Amino acid sequence: MDVMNGQRLKELVLRDFGLPATEDVYDDFECGASVNGNATIRGTLFCTSTHLLFYGRQEGIELREKILFEEIRIIRRKKGRFLRHNKFLSVVVVAEPSGGRQLAPSKTASVSFRTPRELTFKSFKQGRLQDAYELLTVLWKSQCPHAVIDDENPTDEQDDDKPLNVQVPPSPTHA
Repeated sequence: MDVMNGQRLKELVLRDFGLPATEDVYDDFECGASVNGNATIRGTLFCTSTHLLFYGRQEGIELREKILFEEIRIIRRKKGRFLRHNKFLSVVVVAEPSGGRQLAPSKTASVSFRTPRELTFKSFKQGRLQDAYELLTVLWKSQCPHAVIDDENPTDEQDDDKPLNVQVPPSPTHA
């Protein structure tokens, strides 16, 4: 993995998400994101050494996600129901996210979740879904050595609708 080119972009991402300058930003992916099946917001998914970050703004709605890899419970690569080539990533996180979810122009700064929530990332530019999936799973595994990747599930094109599950047992602090 190469650290993302562009020191300026790295500084902006780290500053905007309140991360230390020592954090590495490995790659960014233009895509859409939705939380728990709500409307999809176009934006950018960033992968750092310890966090999954997303920022998007569309039609006056802002979506900002800051998730520690330790908070992730499942990463799945899926196919859409109706379009064969509509593939996406599903990321399930624990109840209390570190960065919270912020939607503007709402007056609420952050929202606490009592149940796990699902973030769906789709419509990756230049077919980079597989790159994003591989990077997310490698970074997640490096941060959570107890993460279990089910290597029994095939990952080739014809079996994309069979999700590759990457699961982590619930931690005692979030049980």
